[in-house]
Amino acid sequence: MRILILGGGGFIGTRLTEFLSAEKDLEKIYVISRTHLRNFNDSLIAEQHITKEISISDLEKYIAGSDAVIDLSTPIGASRHPRDQDGNPINEITKQLRIKTELFEYLSVHKKKLITFLSGGTIYGQDIDYSVDENQPSNPQSIYALNSSLTLDTLKYYRARHDANFTAMLVSNPYGPWQLGKRGQGVIGKWINALHRGESLELIEANHATRDYIYIDDLCNLVSKVLKIKGRPKNSYYNASSGRSTRLSTLYQLVQAYYHSSNSGSAIDARISKAGTDGFSLNPLRAITEFGWQPDTSLEEGIYKSIEWHRNIWLPSILGTKSARHESPPN
Repeated sequence: MRILILGGGGFIGTRLTEFLSAEKDLEKIYVISRTHLRNFNDSLIAEQHITKEISISDLEKYIAGSDAVIDLSTPIGASRHPRDQDGNPINEITKQLRIKTELFEYLSVHKKKLITFLSGGTIYGQDIDYSVDENQPSNPQSIYALNSSLTLDTLKYYRARHDANFTAMLVSNPYGPWQLGKRGQGVIGKWINALHRGESLELIEANHATRDYIYIDDLCNLVSKVLKIKGRPKNSYYNASSGRSTRLSTLYQLVQAYYHSSNSGSAIDARISKAGTDGFSLNPLRAITEFGWQPDTSLEEGIYKSIEWHRNIWLPSILGTKSARHESPPN
């Protein structure tokens, strides 16, 4: 199998290339991104193409040589964070829909398999206090969420009218190796960086707010299973989540608990404001039932693995040294 990954230079794309490269039936991976992969090497990637904006003319030869496309891309200028509210909705939505529709049209005509990633939590909205399955109607409350919701509707159209083999993953707060907390995204990665550097961190959320976190390798495993299905999946979209809610205050205590006292305490200021919403979890039962998949990694294990990766791989690569030892995960 030959895979083309669009927007593969970020957190998910970087880890996904590592994960898929270990698959025995994978022949080649092509990556299109704005930046060079931080883990690029010839054994992982057949070819990487750097471009500021993805266009069909750039993609034609890669699509022709691929069996499936994984779309992680975001058009330049489009909202990249759920809290983005200041953009021009006309410009952003017009650009996002044009680029995504051009991609969907081309892939549909050429009978290519597509897996695209969307933000599950933002599509469903925030005024919910229970586990949400795919029957929950969309309720976007930001430009970022609206773009995700409209992209999903466009994908459904191509499945219904053109029998396209398109599937969307509605992802809930992935974390793990290669998440570095940039652009304010990825609270776990951001906290791990802060703990290593001794920086203060203000969390602009309610103390009781909850989130649903999925370890990146569990997400990659789900993508792998969908790629291997002959034909197209039964449904157009699936919640890609752990199905477990965790309070942000509990999460912070859990992250901090893995460090010796010399790495914690007054060095980190996790002020909890009264802003924010309660949040909810996404129910992954549809993906579990149809693909025989399980989000097996507990939050405790996933945080430990993330810290170990940060300490033993990421920091030595930029500092040339190893950071202070931290505690093993509790039994």
